[in-house]
Amino acid sequence: MKMKEKLFGDKILDLSINGIYVYDLKTGRNIYINKRYTELTGHTLESLNALSQEAFMELFHPDDQHAILAHMGEVIGSKDGKPIEINYRFRKTDGTWLWCRSRDSVFDVNQVGDATQFMGSFVDSTEAVREEQRLLILKEFAELLLHTESLEEVLFNALKSVCSFTNWPVGHTCFPDSDVLKPAGIWYNQDNFEIESLKEVIGTTSYSFGDATPGKAWEERKGVWDKNFKKLSGSKKAQKAIELGLRGAFSLEVPYKGDVVAVLEFFYKNSKDERTEELEEFVVDLQELLLTTIERDNYKKELMEAKKLAEHKSAFLANMVHEIRTPMNAILGHAQILGRDKLINNSQRSSVASINRSGNHLLGLINDILNLSKIETGTMKLNHSAVNPSTLIKDVTSFFELEFKNKEVQLLIEYSEDLPRFIECDENKVKQVLTNLIGNALKFTKRGSILVKAEYIKGFISYVVRDTGVGIPKQDLKDIFGRFEQVKGGLTADGVGLGLAISKNLAELMGGSLSVTSTLGKGTTFTFSIPYTLTEAHIFLQEDMEEDDWEKVTKLKAGQPEVKILVVDDIEENRNVITLLLESIGFVVKTAIDGKDGLAACRKWRPDIVVLDLVMPVMDGIEATAAIRELEYGSEPKIIGISTSAFDEEKGLFINAGANGFVKQPIKLSELLREIKIHSKVVYDYEDTNAASEVNDVDRKELTDVNSLSTATKKKFRTAIVEGDLNKLEELSNKVKTTHEELDTLIRSYTESYNLEGLKKLFN
Repeated sequence: MKMKEKLFGDKILDLSINGIYVYDLKTGRNIYINKRYTELTGHTLESLNALSQEAFMELFHPDDQHAILAHMGEVIGSKDGKPIEINYRFRKTDGTWLWCRSRDSVFDVNQVGDATQFMGSFVDSTEAVREEQRLLILKEFAELLLHTESLEEVLFNALKSVCSFTNWPVGHTCFPDSDVLKPAGIWYNQDNFEIESLKEVIGTTSYSFGDATPGKAWEERKGVWDKNFKKLSGSKKAQKAIELGLRGAFSLEVPYKGDVVAVLEFFYKNSKDERTEELEEFVVDLQELLLTTIERDNYKKELMEAKKLAEHKSAFLANMVHEIRTPMNAILGHAQILGRDKLINNSQRSSVASINRSGNHLLGLINDILNLSKIETGTMKLNHSAVNPSTLIKDVTSFFELEFKNKEVQLLIEYSEDLPRFIECDENKVKQVLTNLIGNALKFTKRGSILVKAEYIKGFISYVVRDTGVGIPKQDLKDIFGRFEQVKGGLTADGVGLGLAISKNLAELMGGSLSVTSTLGKGTTFTFSIPYTLTEAHIFLQEDMEEDDWEKVTKLKAGQPEVKILVVDDIEENRNVITLLLESIGFVVKTAIDGKDGLAACRKWRPDIVVLDLVMPVMDGIEATAAIRELEYGSEPKIIGISTSAFDEEKGLFINAGANGFVKQPIKLSELLREIKIHSKVVYDYEDTNAASEVNDVDRKELTDVNSLSTATKKKFRTAIVEGDLNKLEELSNKVKTTHEELDTLIRSYTESYNLEGLKKLFN
């Protein structure tokens, strides 16, 4: 007790969120553990000290014991006393393993300087390690799939991945054969488990549709458990499994295009090491990888040998983009909700804007990589919509507004008199080409001007980007559209020679062209042309909606009938985001968790508009759309499809199934409101631009604060911003904090979100 009082007066260590212990080398015993140690492990100081040294070592996982002993030797032999980290598994009193991330150091030494005690602090890293293991297993599985040549190999690796994740001993595969399910002889044995007798029994077994766990997984299209073999009297398979120490089974279907191509069956013991509570999420990821791989293998049969590697990459990237888009939908959706809040202050509004900007920039980078892959494989598709060609230029050039201000370069914009107000084109691809061209022009133009012009010439809309920059040598003009080509002067959009190559491919995909002329030392002109088409459907947009500004919609105009919208998505966060966005405008919103649930809600509630996701369990968005169209509904609802997929083809799938419109996730409220307006009779109220400018006047307080700083201080800030030195910016901000507290808060909001462009604007 004296030792405890001496070391830990006022029991301060008992308040720590870390487990803390002191180990005495002479006695081989812990002489202190804090309260958190007991909470995390269940062990008390008395129970630990009641163990022999051998029994104490057995509390560490067998695979970690050697590392623990080596770690202790390293800590004891350390001369500088710095903490040394280690990760290990420690057995709790309930028999489960706790992953610990521990930092240990010498605590006491004798007269000759030898360590007599060491002290450690650890945290529970179980969840972090499990997530790391989950991602590692999925990554290994994905890498294995890249090299598989048959469905049998794919399924064997799937068995291995599930067994590795759950610590289950054995799994095998069944294939549908007419009206029965038969074992395929594909087995995975985790730890050389003795299963030959089980193989013999199962080898003669077949399952009818809905029979046992494999047959039920085949029928129900979901994972099915059999948690107690002892209840299956008369089953030879269950009896043999019990003899081998197995307690239950789990079966999982492998779906493909509305069918089941295989069923995986696993056997388990119900040990403490199994991770069944996390299995569902892992299985979803696994099935997506399986689906991607099965699709890839089918494409391989049809494509030339030269396209195989590109198809692997495209499938992998598409899956990754889907995974990224799902959380980004929540991030950008809530950012839009916060951005509509009139009560947030300027620094908060700046942070929200930074979230939106950074998130959309990230999605743009990912899509660029995916576009290259899709171009290589010939899977790039067009997604046409009605676009105002002049507004399109304004949208793209506004992205570069700050760069033009910070350089001695003038932006010139021109439109020909006969330029149509609306055309039908793939807006995103046109913007991508123009962004590359303007970005290149800015990079290589130090002074003078950049002209961006739109004109109508003989059935084509031509966009011209002309700069007064360094120009391109004549001998290099033939190389600038080649992939990964670096010409003299380094004229590439992204430093790796992809931007112009992608732009030329996109132009040609749209039925147009991209050409270049240049004079060294005088400048360069790129001409990007696409065919001009205008359908009757878009004449409505031109005449009735030209003045609408979707970003400035505030609410539904008063006096309209109630507008009911049903949101159908299996991901709760997506439902919540879309619901909050639509309710902020004044719509009445209800939700459903999948296509089947949405169909039932349509029968009962009869919504005016249905917004539904593509990928859902039970019944997906395409099936649900077709089913809703079969209802005897009276006035049919307008259906708007949504998807987090990286592919534009989903729009065509929805439209063919009977949907009216389509919006890609992450959802932009402006785009969703636009689709609702196009396909319904709703009328919106819009933000008063004069009132908006008054609100923006609040920003002048921060500008005044900047102007009140000394010239030397402002110069230091500008230098740190240009150099991207965040440490220097923090130091400078601390110096002005006492006299300019609000300015300090704003600067920190910019630096914490890495918004150097915002800082440039503030100090310029």
